[in-house]
Amino acid sequence: MKPADDPVRRRIEAATDRKAARPHRPLTADDRAELLTKLRDL
Repeated sequence: MKPADDPVRRRIEAATDRKAARPHRPLTADDRAELLTKLRDL
């Protein structure tokens, strides 16, 4: 595994974060907060 300060790793992690966020974009801030609360309760 590459160190956390490696530029390639940072780019890969940033791209992964952007892709993972796509399904949640249509949700309002309140809806996202409620979703996170319910997921934590599982």
